[in-house]
Amino acid sequence: MVGNFIAWNESHKPRGRIDINYKTIKQLLDSQGFESYQFSEFPITHKTLKPYDILVFACPDFAKIAPQEINEIENWVREDGGGLLLLSHAGGDKGRQTNLSALAERFGITFENDQVLSPNNYGMENLPKASTFTPPHQITEEINEICYRAGCSLTTIGGSVPIAMSDQDADPFSVPLIIVSEADNGLVCAIGSYEIFRDEIGCGIENDQHKKLALNLFTWLISEYRLTMKKKGISTIPSKKPGLGYGSSLHPSLSDAEGEVGSQMYSPITVKSEIKISSKSDLIQTLYSVLDELNALSDVVNKLIDSVIGSEDEIIELQAIKEMQEKVQQPPQLEEAPDLGIDFEKLKREVEAETVEEDNELSELTELPKKPSTEKPLPPRPKGMPSTKKKQSKKELNAELEGLESKINSVKNLINFLKKKKGDGKIKQNDYNKQMKKLKYDLENATNKIEEIKKLLKKK
Repeated sequence: MVGNFIAWNESHKPRGRIDINYKTIKQLLDSQGFESYQFSEFPITHKTLKPYDILVFACPDFAKIAPQEINEIENWVREDGGGLLLLSHAGGDKGRQTNLSALAERFGITFENDQVLSPNNYGMENLPKASTFTPPHQITEEINEICYRAGCSLTTIGGSVPIAMSDQDADPFSVPLIIVSEADNGLVCAIGSYEIFRDEIGCGIENDQHKKLALNLFTWLISEYRLTMKKKGISTIPSKKPGLGYGSSLHPSLSDAEGEVGSQMYSPITVKSEIKISSKSDLIQTLYSVLDELNALSDVVNKLIDSVIGSEDEIIELQAIKEMQEKVQQPPQLEEAPDLGIDFEKLKREVEAETVEEDNELSELTELPKKPSTEKPLPPRPKGMPSTKKKQSKKELNAELEGLESKINSVKNLINFLKKKKGDGKIKQNDYNKQMKKLKYDLENATNKIEEIKKLLKKK
């Protein structure tokens, strides 16, 4: 019989990678007849997923799944019986600057912007013990207790089912930690902690209970539909060798908050002077990688601008200015400086002299002007300045529209679910108000975005 093939997605900068910090779980699964592949296809399509039985998102980091990709993945799950595993981290989508919930919502699941803590733990509050597994399920069979390391809570919508809950003394208490969903021919599982399967950390994959959980989980994700297709000889085999990726990336993914894996440091952006392109797919992947980095940088800059605009504090720290000047003064070092006919030593002395004068002027400042009593409107964007948003095609707009309409339905279902939960006295008033405020905000934003897209579609 054909083997069971796992696609570990690497096109959305996952924190969990089978060549870096998920080596043990890969070896464990390989020993049980699974074959793991580094899946770097971008964009993800129904066609590229067809050979695989399971697709894993091991905590995307500062990368978002496109609306069209979400549609393609959903169709693969429902029509081809694919098994989808979604793993997140403390802080959920907001903490990781991703949109994993946009995909999870298609199957009745969302990741919350929180972190599960507990006094009943493995030495630290962010290593809570979890021992509530109801109702009984194949995934939690023979599991007595797990360490829910640095994980967020989840919420069920519609037909999804929680199979692991936080304990009564946890914060938040009695909330879903693992949720499963049966979607037509396919199966979906969501867990708010990718670190329970990580290598060489406390409460990671070395925990025997976590190894058992992993085997149960991946065995369950092979749907009956896929098994039937294999028996009939209808299934296909991936063209790449196990463990090999589908292209090169200009940036290694960060595997923890500091971007450190073991003793090796990884930079979020690595620019290479020479890029070898052997095929059209390599070129496309490389360009998408560069675009991904530029979009991430654009998001950071826009957030900084919003933060400054909304700040009540107009004080500029002189020390910060000096540090910035010092960084600007240090040009990038080249192995061999090109001969441009410029006396760089003389130029450097002139720049240093000017900087000394500027520093002296800054050091003489004793008091900054007081904030004006009335705020002045922001200056208009200069004419001719290019927009930071990329123009979307009609197909992309329709895909985004479909995704937003699905999100609105999911949010409405969740609002009704929360109202019922509050009516049954199963949620505190403060938690209810907080979640309801967030949902109404999401609903309003999605509705406004739909109106914008419809206007754009009329112009196409």
